[in-house]
Amino acid sequence: MTIARIANGQVVETREIDLADVPEHKRAWWLPVVGVATPPTGYSGPTYQIGETEVTRVWTPVLVTAADVLAAKQRVAAFADSLAAEVTGPVSETERASWPTKEIAARAYLDGVAPGTATATQVAMLQSEADLTGETPLALAQKIVDNADSYVEIAGLIAGQRRATYTAIDALEIGVATVADLEAVLTTARTQAEAALQQILSQMP
Repeated sequence: MTIARIANGQVVETREIDLADVPEHKRAWWLPVVGVATPPTGYSGPTYQIGETEVTRVWTPVLVTAADVLAAKQRVAAFADSLAAEVTGPVSETERASWPTKEIAARAYLDGVAPGTATATQVAMLQSEADLTGETPLALAQKIVDNADSYVEIAGLIAGQRRATYTAIDALEIGVATVADLEAVLTTARTQAEAALQQILSQMP
């Protein structure tokens, strides 16, 4: 148990020891400490309320600062990037840069009877990748289009969730709202985004 030594109406020392183990002639200086031992997220302290028979720990909410708001938005942006990476997996910048070109080629290939309206260069690009993956250019083109359509929906989800979270963060009044309030906003946003993403992923071909 935790006990506190009282002097001049203040807690001057705490120890992790049973009150019965304090020498009897000093025991009157000490009182048992009650209350939550570990501070909740976003709280500082403790301070102590001294009663007749016990001392109560008091944790004080930490108020949000402008630096907290900036750091929270950076966490939101990093989380948005992690959601995108969860969908795409580890992808090089070179490959990512090729996606729009591949999507245009795939949509042209599927425009009407294959190879549709695709140019010879676009057909050659699709054929080269299909030769390596062991699928037909038609199957590859369909996969590219399906993935592109799904990614547009996911990108919209990520962008919308990020903006909505920024708005919720900005609604917290600096110096009035607590860090616990800020953490609650971030936790709710993360939970909602992850649930929505999993729903989209479950519907992907």
